[in-house]
Amino acid sequence: MREGVKSVTPTFRPWAVVQPDTGLSFRGVSPARSANRGVVIEEVFENLVDQFSDPFTFYRELIQNAMDAGSNQVDVGCEYDEALERVTVTVADSGEGMTEKVIEEQLTRLFSSTKEHDLTKIGKFGIGFVSIFAIQPECVVLDTGRDGNFWRVVFPGTTQYLLYRLKQPVEGTQIRLFKRLPAVAWPEFLRRSEETISYWCGYSETQVTFNGQLLNKELAVDSPCSVMVTGPGTKAVVGMTADPLPVFGMYNHGLTLKQGEEALLPGLTFRIKSNYLEHTLTRDNVIVDANYHKAMAILNQAAENQLVETFLTRVTALQRHLPQGLEELEELMSAAHAWLRARPKLVKKLVTRPLLPTHHHGLVSLNQLKSKGFLEGAIYYDSVSGPVTEALAREDIPVLWGHSATEIVSLMCNRPFYQANQVVACPQSLDKSQLPPAWKEVEENMREYLRLGEHRLSGVHLADFDYNGSCIQGLPCLAESKVGQATRLFQRGIWRNLTIYPGRLLLNYRHSLVLKALEKYQEFPQICAYALSKAALLQDGLPQDLEAKMLKRCWS
Repeated sequence: MREGVKSVTPTFRPWAVVQPDTGLSFRGVSPARSANRGVVIEEVFENLVDQFSDPFTFYRELIQNAMDAGSNQVDVGCEYDEALERVTVTVADSGEGMTEKVIEEQLTRLFSSTKEHDLTKIGKFGIGFVSIFAIQPECVVLDTGRDGNFWRVVFPGTTQYLLYRLKQPVEGTQIRLFKRLPAVAWPEFLRRSEETISYWCGYSETQVTFNGQLLNKELAVDSPCSVMVTGPGTKAVVGMTADPLPVFGMYNHGLTLKQGEEALLPGLTFRIKSNYLEHTLTRDNVIVDANYHKAMAILNQAAENQLVETFLTRVTALQRHLPQGLEELEELMSAAHAWLRARPKLVKKLVTRPLLPTHHHGLVSLNQLKSKGFLEGAIYYDSVSGPVTEALAREDIPVLWGHSATEIVSLMCNRPFYQANQVVACPQSLDKSQLPPAWKEVEENMREYLRLGEHRLSGVHLADFDYNGSCIQGLPCLAESKVGQATRLFQRGIWRNLTIYPGRLLLNYRHSLVLKALEKYQEFPQICAYALSKAALLQDGLPQDLEAKMLKRCWS
């Protein structure tokens, strides 16, 4: 046996596991030639171990090496021996294995790697195996082989190693880690192990199991509208989102390079596997270079092409099933707003495309809604259809389904947005058969009072204010400037408009004031007509001179 780099007496000697079976020969130790060089290597070794701030990331490094060795499956096991207070971690793959030369010139030589400039290999710095010592094991045993020769390498927790030739064949590479661990710390060790593997290898193209459970996940995002795209050496899923800090993930062969919550592409959540992406030396970020920008370009092209068509198809499908799909539509429109807000040029391309669901007009374009909003002075939305939306439809005014659609419209239209049922009224006039006997006289007296203010009326009618979705049940009366046309409550001075267009005054036949006035009309006809007329005029503010005229007529 040659003298090693540093004589170390291991604190843990699982010789039943480490020492080969009878007849197997011992081959060597660390290839260092001098004590001085050994000290340098020990310092470099310690520095490399210290770079792994999370010791559990050794799982990532070992699985990465297995993937680069061509393994289509990696099985990780984690067991605890209560009697010995010892945890045993096993990482086994079915890759190409290692020769003696690979072991001595790459595995046990720091910074040695054959992966430079190879976009199909993600472990670039040749230091991944060193990460296993960050967990401070007492012993590491590696079994491997290739070309008919099989080897066991034993690391007693330092740069020193022991190399044995094995007689029994080994498929791929198997690594076992032994570590003393108190029983109280075992549940946390197990949790951290599974959590770390799932984080770093959950989207791996290689099948990864942990204690027999498959950890691989489908490449997907949480989005109401997403598309899968492919490119040279790249596969990605990208979707729109309203989240200001969208979830993203970047992977090479499925191994996590970087993921988190950040507006890298505003309005978009994505996960991308690409050979273009490479990790930094610290393994916690992506190198931003020309290849990185190629990968991002694939996502941007998808956001402005495939995602557009998928969005329009999704909107069309939801339009057919409203109002049942309203909640989905609201989520979709909120996400689409964030997606489009970050892409003004895309909005201009979409202005003529039918993409906004409405209650009675089907899908309308931004240009159509902008034109209607300009003439109306407002844009309407609502979550339910009813008499108001139908009345507006008869006037050829579209009402958007849900509030979220207005966010998209606001990108190119500065008109105010109103919930239709809250600002538009359409009370239903009663039939003649429903009118009280003295109604004709009531109407004539009220018209005389209202003429004192130069209000031109075509008539005074009783109406039902308690229709589906009504916001005017509490009003005693309402004026409509044109017969059968919905009344815009947000417009001031509706009565003053009647000086130009003769309209109708509608009285709420369920309102307590109207009911009492009609009950007392036979006894106090002038007082009742005065009270109803004044109530009608108060919504615009009743001038004192007009009120004086009305009182004078009442008492005359």
